[in-house]
Amino acid sequence: MSKNEAGINLILVRFEDWTQPADQAEIERNARDFIRALTAVGQPRTRILDLCPTAPDNRRWEDFLVSELAAVDGLTIIGSSDITARYPVSRIQDPHAQEIGRVLIPRSALSR
Repeated sequence: MSKNEAGINLILVRFEDWTQPADQAEIERNARDFIRALTAVGQPRTRILDLCPTAPDNRRWEDFLVSELAAVDGLTIIGSSDITARYPVSRIQDPHAQEIGRVLIPRSALSR
C-alpha cells in the first residue's frame, strides 16, 4: 500500500476475516494493528477504506475504526450502512459461502 504513490488504494475490511471463530480480543488486537498500519504510512495517499457489512456483535469494531481513523489525511471511509443502503439484500451473512470460501493467510505472508 505504501508503494502506490500515483493511484488509489482500496482497502476492504470484513471483521469476520480477522479471526475465526469471532474472538473479540483478537479482533481488538487486529483493529489496533490495522490503525497503527494506516497511520504509520508516511505522506498522505489516496485511500478508500470500505467496511463491509458485518455481524451485529462486530459493529462496535466498525465504530471504533471510524472514530480512530476519521481524521487521517487522504482516507475516505465507506461504512457498512452506506453499502447496505445502496445495495439492500435480505441476507448479508452466508454461513455456507463463509465455510467454503475461507482461506487463511499467515501473517508472515502479509508483511512482505
